[in-house]
Amino acid sequence: MKVMAKNLCVLAAMIAVGTVSLQAQGNTGFDPIPTSKSIAKDLPGNPRQLNSLPMVMAVSPDGRYVATVNAGYGTAESLYDESISLLDTTTDSLRDFPEERTARGSGQTFFSGLAFSADGTHLYASLDSMTDPDGKKTGDTGNVVAVYAVKDGAITPERTIAIPEIPAPMMATGAANAAEQKPMNPYPTAIAVTKTAAGAEALLVADNLSDDAALVDAASGAVLHRFILSSHYNVVAEYPIAVALTKDGDRAFVALWNASEIAELNLHSGKVTARLALMKPTLPVAAGSHPSALELGKDGNLYVVLTNRDRVAVVDVKVAGKPRLVGMMNAELPGEHFEGAQPVALALGNGKLYVADADANAVAVFSTGKVVAAGVEQKADGFIPTGWYPMSLAVTGGKLYIATGKSRGTGPNNFPQAPVAGSKARLAGDTYIGTLMHGSLAELKESEVAANLKPWSGEVVAANHTMDAAAHATATGGLGKIKHVIYIIKENRTYDQILGDLQQNGKPVGNGDASLTMYGAEITPNQHKLALEFGVFDNFYDSGEVSGVGHVWSTAAITSDYTEKTWQQSYRGPQRTYDYEGVVNTGYPLLEGIPDVNEPGTGYLWGNLARHGKSYIHFGEFVSTKFCSATGTQPKAIVNPQNGTPLETTSDCTRAAIRKGEEIPAVYGGGVSPYPWAIPMVAQNIPTKPELRGHFDPQYPDFNLSVPDQLRVSLFEGKLKQW
Repeated sequence: MKVMAKNLCVLAAMIAVGTVSLQAQGNTGFDPIPTSKSIAKDLPGNPRQLNSLPMVMAVSPDGRYVATVNAGYGTAESLYDESISLLDTTTDSLRDFPEERTARGSGQTFFSGLAFSADGTHLYASLDSMTDPDGKKTGDTGNVVAVYAVKDGAITPERTIAIPEIPAPMMATGAANAAEQKPMNPYPTAIAVTKTAAGAEALLVADNLSDDAALVDAASGAVLHRFILSSHYNVVAEYPIAVALTKDGDRAFVALWNASEIAELNLHSGKVTARLALMKPTLPVAAGSHPSALELGKDGNLYVVLTNRDRVAVVDVKVAGKPRLVGMMNAELPGEHFEGAQPVALALGNGKLYVADADANAVAVFSTGKVVAAGVEQKADGFIPTGWYPMSLAVTGGKLYIATGKSRGTGPNNFPQAPVAGSKARLAGDTYIGTLMHGSLAELKESEVAANLKPWSGEVVAANHTMDAAAHATATGGLGKIKHVIYIIKENRTYDQILGDLQQNGKPVGNGDASLTMYGAEITPNQHKLALEFGVFDNFYDSGEVSGVGHVWSTAAITSDYTEKTWQQSYRGPQRTYDYEGVVNTGYPLLEGIPDVNEPGTGYLWGNLARHGKSYIHFGEFVSTKFCSATGTQPKAIVNPQNGTPLETTSDCTRAAIRKGEEIPAVYGGGVSPYPWAIPMVAQNIPTKPELRGHFDPQYPDFNLSVPDQLRVSLFEGKLKQW
């Protein structure tokens, strides 16, 4: 590949979408992690290891057991399966129960549904399938609630309760789009246990991919009511994710993850009686507030986590059918000037509300009886330091339980995958990062929290490197020196793997380790030349473990709760789609007129540039390329079913590919193709974000490896000469 002209001002950032290892930076009481934050070496609550991604916790009615569903990639200790962990609070015994039906690549996955039966003798967990929703294949369950017997600190699988696909005619208003006239995959998530009018046990299940909730008889499996929650022509648009019940069992509330709303249900009439918007954006395609967790207090207030706004909404639900917002709790840290605490879970304790701030690696503590003036946000009393990414909480017996998704992070994976007897995963080769990601479970007395909240809060602030107003003004006061930035994203390699051998005049340059270099100067001369001529960002980290996470980190400097809760299911098998570059559930949210559920509330680089009136143009990232088919036909135009007009047009595909010896179009550098394979032609480029419309190159191919990089750089150089 040709090297760009020397007179450019270039910021060439080698983004490492993978595992990184950091040395402690100054403070020996903390271990740095690649999010630029740190984890205290001595964490409260003696965290113990869990399997990966402890999505949600449930407490048995008698308080004896605390269960955790671990819905991630699966670690060696759990036979590479997903699992349910069970803590016996009377003996302090923590046991892990791998679920062999979730073996990597299987037809179903755990997600965020977990609840004990009313008598505590059974445990319910959601099992979800995208490939076989009805469970027709041998070994597949389909979309079900799995029922486990609970006895003597152990769980045993008993049966399953099917959650059937929702018939197309039951879908919401305006869903007349022919493409949507088919049964929808429910993908059950949150579960709440209630009773029927006759006193039988029933389950209310939020269906994440069919925009509804199902009330199901726990014994017979009969669907008693189906609550249609969609308000959009497109399904899925709302993404129901959490449920809460009133004490009398008459009403329920559902958090609509992507609609910035909660819905109130009458469980006896089978009707949706109210919807309440919470910090909902005015632009239909803007990132929503992400209501993602619910807790109903004895005071009649419903607490709603708004992950994308760093807030907890306090909603008065005493009067049926008339929920009203009465206050807001601010989960940000002291000295925080930008959103990014990302609260994701709640638990009510003795006069306290505990809120898991996932991206601050902390639990915020609020007083529930505190009165604040109208229009004034309630601040946290303080913060508890946790492991990396706290994501589920529970309180029982005067103790707070905190489960984190990433514990203390991972390390190098330069050793063989651990063989495990009895595992169905059949993993081979070097260790994969997903199998190295353990969760953790900490246990703290509430009295201990009260006594230590002040010093612990200081640790949280120090670990997050927040700054006071004066320091913030100093840090942002010297802007304006850089005139042009070219940002190059190159994924799937760490800094050391490519630039660890970087040298100038025989001397090492940058904080690299040549022993880790795999693709050094002899293989990547252009990247080495760019780094030496235009600047080395040797401690610029991308916290993404895989591509789906890394692309969001690289362009937003943060991820969303949706990203963190779904990428492991997507990467371990086909039970969740790849939803991380503006394409969600194989569709385009921008073209469907809905928010992108994967988008963090703080937005992306291009949105920031647009808001500040900067000029910008985009090549490839978050632009979806449709290539010409082998027959040279055009791909089907995308049509908005609300008005029948094409949202994007296609280009002429009279020529499907460039074959060896054929002319390369001038825009890609011209000449004759020396490549022995057919290079596909671009039929259509679809920008997946509104700020990219009119600011992207329609001829630049995306990551398709059949297109040589030389064609991409020649196109870029041609544009540069025009400018």
